[in-house]
Formats: sequence, C-alpha cells, structure tokens
Amino acid sequence: MAAKIIDGKEFAANVRALVAKQVSKLKNDHNIIPGLAVVLVGEDAASQVYVRNKHASTVEVGMNSYEHRLPADTSESDLLGLINELNNDAKVHGILCQLPLPKHLDEELVINSIIPEKDVDGFHISNVGISLLGLISRYNFCFHLNRATHDMNTRSNIASCHFRAIGFKPFKELCIPKQTVFDDLTTTRQKIALGQCSKDIN
Repeated sequence: MAAKIIDGKEFAANVRALVAKQVSKLKNDHNIIPGLAVVLVGEDAASQVYVRNKHASTVEVGMNSYEHRLPADTSESDLLGLINELNNDAKVHGILCQLPLPKHLDEELVINSIIPEKDVDGFHISNVGISLLGLISRYNFCFHLNRATHDMNTRSNIASCHFRAIGFKPFKELCIPKQTVFDDLTTTRQKIALGQCSKDIN
C-alpha cells in the first residue's frame, strides 16, 4: 500500500473553512455562537504559544473565545471550581485545559472534571474509550482526522486513536488493530473480575 502524505497546513485550512461555514449557519439559523474556553495555569512558554494560536483560530472562524489565565500556584480546588463554572456556562460549548499543569495539580482529576460533551481535546476517559473503540458519538473529536485518513484506515484495518499522552506514547500505539483493542479489553475485564488488577492501567 502506497504511503499517503497529509499536507498539514492545507488540511488545517480546509478544516477552519468548514468550521467557519458551520459556525455561520449556527448563528444564522439558531442565533448560537459557539464558545471555546481555554484554561492556562502557569507560564509555560510552549503553552503560551499554543493558547495564543488557539485563540486566533477560534476568532478566525467566528467563534467566541474565553481565556482564563491562572497563576502557577493556583490551588486544585480553585481550578476545579472554575471548570465547574465553565461546565455549567451555557455560553461555553467547549473547554480546553492546556497541559502540562503545574506539578501540584492532578492532571487526571482536572481533565476528567470537564464534562465529556465539552471536552475539546477528547482526553476525558469516556471520550478516550469512544475513540479507542472506533465508536461513533456526537462528541466525536477525531472526526476530521479520521475522515482524512479513512481510506488508509479502511484498507489496513487500523484504528485511528487519540491518546492523552500525545507525543509521549510510541507511534505504534496509534496503530493498534481494532481486534487487538477488543481482545485486550476482554482480558482486562477478566483480570478485574478475578481481582488481579490492583491499580489503573496507564
């Protein structure tokens, strides 16, 4: 099978154009303007760039952008309180908590405090499972990527997966055959039933 090279810049531009069209339709048909809330804790240099670019892209497609920049010593309770407010804010349709977080904050707890339907990154445990199993959901954060690689995935029976540790897990873990995923989950369930799993699997 011949390799398929995806032009990242062209693909991103096409996605932004499509999103802008859908945002315009939402506004015209339903008077709804999607809102993205981005939470940044601390002064990580790379995160500052990412958040700035996300803000620019959000505004470019006609969405509302809500930035929340918190000091590095923000307490976990304060951060969770903010996320809870955003979860219940009708103007906010998506929430993104920029990683990494300062060491004193529990990333797993924070990420899973975002309700699945507003989890833009798709890092909530429910959304990771949906993506890993290749299930279709209205919270399908991998829709555009999967569509771009659909032909390749169909021919090779590869599951296109979105992991929280993007950039840290080996690429081979992004190319797990779907049957292997189901087999591993079945084995894990059996171990849990037998009391052989003493801690969460990373």
